[in-house]
Amino acid sequence: MKIVFLPSSQEVKLAVQPPVPAKKMLPDWYKKIPAFNSKNPQFDNNQMVGVGLKMCMPFFDATTGGYIQNTWTDIYIGLKDGVVSWATANEPSIMNVRPKPSISLTDNYYPIEFVWQRQWSARLPKGYSLLITHPHNRLDLPFQTLSGLVDSDSFYHTPVGNIPFFIQKGFQGFIPAGTPMYQMIPVKRDDWQSQIAEYDEGETFRLNHIMRRKFYGAYRSMFWHKKNYN
Repeated sequence: MKIVFLPSSQEVKLAVQPPVPAKKMLPDWYKKIPAFNSKNPQFDNNQMVGVGLKMCMPFFDATTGGYIQNTWTDIYIGLKDGVVSWATANEPSIMNVRPKPSISLTDNYYPIEFVWQRQWSARLPKGYSLLITHPHNRLDLPFQTLSGLVDSDSFYHTPVGNIPFFIQKGFQGFIPAGTPMYQMIPVKRDDWQSQIAEYDEGETFRLNHIMRRKFYGAYRSMFWHKKNYN
């Protein structure tokens, strides 16, 4: 399958780095997480404890899934006498603000609806949509990007898209160039129906017994499938 990124102008093609695979944007704090919380294995009731977050493949898959658009210029968020201001170091336009917020978020954010200027659009194969969302598991970022699902197999011609985001209340300072703005993951469209199953004690025991053959890494070695985004 192929995703094609389209620049909104020749200026954008020359000056704005296109989205990159999210696996290239692993944050430093993730790289520093130890696989285990202690050098020597620790056990409780014959189960290994102290396995670090780095061993969690679902966390890894969410963090490295799809593609990341990074900021292409420094952004400064100012705060004086309760008034929020913003400035960018360079063009093309990277952000704007809507006169009135569409939604009300918690008090953790300034009541100002900013929008990322999406200068690179995406074209997907027939039957696929694009989930655009806050960079997964990036609680360290001083903003929250809202999520949207775009049918990018047919809708990819908007020159500059708007992706809403909110700045954390109390934050003032620089958002440096190269900061992840939003994450994009292709999703295959299909029709789904929900079903409620009865509890199957035997099947539950069987699957758990398979998992317990290993102290750690059972999901990765027996159930996990590698995902490729290049």
